Amino acid sequence: MNFVTHNERESLADETSGSSLVGTVDASYKEICSLFGKPIRYKEGKVDAMWVVKFSDDTVASIYNWKDGMAFLGTDGLPVEKIKHWHIGGLGKAASTLVQITLDLKRESKEQTDNGPFEGAFSMMENIVKTKGDKYAALVELTMLTMKRKQLLEMVIEFLEQKTDMPKRVKRILEEMDTELCVRTISRACHASGIDFDDRDKANELMEWAAQIVAQEVDGIKEVLKKEGK
Repeated sequence: MNFVTHNERESLADETSGSSLVGTVDASYKEICSLFGKPIRYKEGKVDAMWVVKFSDDTVASIYNWKDGMAFLGTDGLPVEKIKHWHIGGLGKAASTLVQITLDLKRESKEQTDNGPFEGAFSMMENIVKTKGDKYAALVELTMLTMKRKQLLEMVIEFLEQKTDMPKRVKRILEEMDTELCVRTISRACHASGIDFDDRDKANELMEWAAQIVAQEVDGIKEVLKKEGK
C-alpha cells in the first residue's frame, strides 16, 4: 500500500485540520516507527508523538497517543517507547481502516517468510473474523470472489479484443454490465447482513480489505511460481 508521511512531506501536518478521532490501534512504538518513520515529538501537551500519513487515495491519517505520556502526566506518564495503544485521527473511518491494514500487511510480511506464501492472506482473514465477526468476513470473501470473477472476465474480453473483430461498443457494454452486476451483488449481500453499503466509508473499507487479501494471494502465487521455476 503506497503512502507518504510527514517525514517526506512536512506540510502533511497541515492537512489534519478538521480531523477527529476515528479509531485506535494497538502497536509498539518501535513497530510504528519501522513503518512510518520518526514521529513528530512534543514535550508538553496531551500528545507525545504523532505520525501523519497520506495514502494513495488521498486519505490522511494521524497516529498519536493521548494523555498517557510524560508530556501530559510528567514522571507519572509512560515513556513514549512503552506506549502500545494509539489513537487514529482522520476525516472519516477510512483513515483508521488504512492504518490497520498497513500494519497488518507489515506484520504478515514478516510471518510469511517462515509460514508459507499464503500465510499473509490467511492471517488477514483470521484477523477480520476476530475483529469484525463471521458475517463481515463472509462479506469480504464474497467481495474477493466478485473481484476475481471481474478480473477473469476482463482477461477474456482482452483476449477476444486481440484475437477477434469484437467491436469496442460490445466491449464497453460487457464491462459496464459486469461492473453493475458486481456492485449489485456486493450491495445486496451487505444489506442482507445489515451493513449499509451506501455508506462510502463502509463500502471503501470492505473493498479495501478484499483488495489487499487478493493482492496477498497474488503475491503468494508469484512466490510459488518463482520456486517452481528454480
